[in-house]
Amino acid sequence: MKSWIRVITAAVVCGVMAGCGSDDTVTTPTPITPVVAVPAIPTTVSVEPGDTLNTVQWSAVAGATSYNLYWSDVAPLTKQSATVINGAVSPYKHTGLTNGKLLYYAVTARNSAGESELSSVIGATPVPPVPVPAAPATVNATSGDTVVTLAWTAVSGAASYNVYWSKASPVVPGSAGVTKIGGLTVLSYSHVGLTNGDRYYYLVSAVNSGGESVASTEVSATPMPASFGAPMNLAATRGDTKVQLSWSPVQSASSYNVYWSKTAGVVPGGSGVTKIDSPLITATSYTHTGLVNGDTYYYVVTAIVMGVESAPSAEKSARPLPPAPPAPATVSAVAAKDALEIAVQWFDVTYPSAVGYNLYRGLQPGVATYLNDPTKVTKFANVTAPFIDTTNLTTATYYYYVVTAFVQGFTDVESAPSGEAAVQSGRSGGGGGGDEGGDEGFGNNLSFPTIFADGYGLSGLKISGTWPGVGPFATLPTFDFNTGLRPLSTETLTTFPFFDSSTAVSIGGITYYPQASASTWQAEWRVNTSPTMEVIVDWGDALLSKSYTAQSMVRIETILKQDATIAGVTDSMTAYKMALLSGSGINELQGTDRSTYASATRNVFAINARLKVEKLAADGSIAGVLYDKAVYEGFGTTVEGGGRTNDTAYAAELNQGGLVVYGKNFYMTQVTGEKTGKYRITFSLDPTAKLGTVDVPNHIKMVNKSDAGAMLSTDGLSTWVEITVN
Repeated sequence: MKSWIRVITAAVVCGVMAGCGSDDTVTTPTPITPVVAVPAIPTTVSVEPGDTLNTVQWSAVAGATSYNLYWSDVAPLTKQSATVINGAVSPYKHTGLTNGKLLYYAVTARNSAGESELSSVIGATPVPPVPVPAAPATVNATSGDTVVTLAWTAVSGAASYNVYWSKASPVVPGSAGVTKIGGLTVLSYSHVGLTNGDRYYYLVSAVNSGGESVASTEVSATPMPASFGAPMNLAATRGDTKVQLSWSPVQSASSYNVYWSKTAGVVPGGSGVTKIDSPLITATSYTHTGLVNGDTYYYVVTAIVMGVESAPSAEKSARPLPPAPPAPATVSAVAAKDALEIAVQWFDVTYPSAVGYNLYRGLQPGVATYLNDPTKVTKFANVTAPFIDTTNLTTATYYYYVVTAFVQGFTDVESAPSGEAAVQSGRSGGGGGGDEGGDEGFGNNLSFPTIFADGYGLSGLKISGTWPGVGPFATLPTFDFNTGLRPLSTETLTTFPFFDSSTAVSIGGITYYPQASASTWQAEWRVNTSPTMEVIVDWGDALLSKSYTAQSMVRIETILKQDATIAGVTDSMTAYKMALLSGSGINELQGTDRSTYASATRNVFAINARLKVEKLAADGSIAGVLYDKAVYEGFGTTVEGGGRTNDTAYAAELNQGGLVVYGKNFYMTQVTGEKTGKYRITFSLDPTAKLGTVDVPNHIKMVNKSDAGAMLSTDGLSTWVEITVN
């Protein structure tokens, strides 16, 4: 204040003195330089990370003439610890960085007065570029009343979605007439306020920081009032390589479109969906042909009203399938005599393609009525004939069987069930057991001539009659049931031979009548009158050609026969012509075409035939006798099945071919001790057969053998073969 007063006083004095004759020049005062202040601290600083770079930006500061950028990879950041970039200009791209490494930044403002303090410190981590997302794979457009609802699948990495729409196709983003609806963060959008009857076209794209995807496939929809509904009651009925569609009519509809796919979720215009509209579908039904049986097809239907397509109907599907094959014919069931097993046989059906068979077993008649009840029926799926049933059988129990055929590859295309076959398990058959009166059902017929060498039949009873017999009717002979041949004493005949047409089958244009059916015939048989008959022995069933293990069942069959090579065989005997109808081996099914022929060959049955099975030691000596029984020893006994056992009678029976065969099933599983090694099987003729108090002498001599691997004794009373069990 005092300095300011002095200045004013000096000026006044000088002015006064100027008027007193002094120099009148005016002195100009020196200008005063203004003081410059240090700029303020930058307040708005941001960092945007990029690929190996960070972009730093800040707002201008009043009075600042330049800026310094400080950065460091260590916190806290100070002017002393950081690296400075002088004269940095915003925005500043800090390049050459390592992606994933965090850096810290601060900015100062500078002018001639100095440098401001550091701004707030901001960190940022360089990152690689974000890939542009893919386009939505599936976009659906559903029309409503003045609205179209869009829905699309999520896209991995998408942050939002853009919808583009137009009333003209194609929709090109950015083009005239195309509207963008952006920033959608959900997977659907309802486009409202539209004009009913107009068609709208749409695209959807996915967006993230890397950019915008290409557009989806274009979809379209036409809003319609609620009263214009989709077709109702769509039904799809399968057929053979076709599907029959039907639906309820839509009022005022001029036509209909059918959409189909092999994938569920049919959407008109969607990927993999085919539209059928040509020829024009004006009816409320359509048959889709040329399809693949076994594939499933999915359908929706739309209606066209005044040129506008309705919403789709509810989806229906169908699986075309071939027609069911016919039911198998002539099913028979035969219980084994010396094992707890049942052989079920049937004829193959005729069908254009391959078929399989299902076998159903029940404990009550009428299996067809409870076929699909697993609590009542046992199902054996995809089996072949003959089928040997050994599953959970019990002795002396009736079992009932039906068979169905199904198309291979289509297990649900199954025929109606066959006729039913019934059999009692664990019962003996016609031969060797003497239990003819207990036989149930039908046995086999004699189809090949036979001579009873000892005058006794298969059941051990004395034969008194002759063939063909003499009866009260010219066409119906009186049969000698003691032969053990069919007809059985329980069968009542009105004609003979009797051929049941209900069981006949046609093969190659020839009608055959199967064995084990109601049909009954009998080839010629005789009672021997010679004290000694020369015969040929034949080991049947390919005994020597098979391989055996410790689990094998050895089927031992032997036939005695005569032919023209035997002295005295100069005549012929009547035989029935037989043919193999189905199956093979011991489970084959044969039948006759009713024709007969004269045969110089005949079989021979002797009651004193014996079978012996012996285990051989390594040196060829006998290590043990495992089975040794003669036919006559089994007469008058009942041979029950009772499971797989070797302790059953030795017997002769009629096989499926109508031949008299000596047979025995020998089970290796029932052999105790070491099972592997060599076995000798001997068929012999006892000198005398004991029937009660009657001694029946032997009438047979084996003079030849049919098998090269068999041995024959010089006295003609025994023959043997050897097998190896591995």
